Amino acid sequence: SFASTGDAIAKIGLKMFLGITAQVTSLTLGTAPNTSGAQGTSTNETSYSLVFTENPLNFFVELPHAMTSSLWYSNILCGVIKGALEQIGMLTEVRYVKDVLRGDSVNEIKVTLKSSVGEAFKTM
Repeated sequence: SFASTGDAIAKIGLKMFLGITAQVTSLTLGTAPNTSGAQGTSTNETSYSLVFTENPLNFFVELPHAMTSSLWYSNILCGVIKGALEQIGMLTEVRYVKDVLRGDSVNEIKVTLKSSVGEAFKTM
């Protein structure tokens, strides 16, 4: 399920690649359609947030004051999460909501499921 991907990213993926863990918070319920046209189910979990305090990408970095309102320094993490979820058939929107470099107390990445694409096989 979509909620289990959040747990896997927070506890396994971030630990494996960055040496940190995150908490999955703000799980919201709704319906994201299955756009594959094939068999499959809709999902009831449509968004969650990954919250973490440490970010190794931020070590030794200070944003210039003029850039704190426009630059999300660690935005590459959003692209990595989005790409990983696309590989398993989940089309998502992933964006930073809070960043320690911008003066927030924690880092927060919001992951929203747009649609789920089932597997389609061609028969020969």
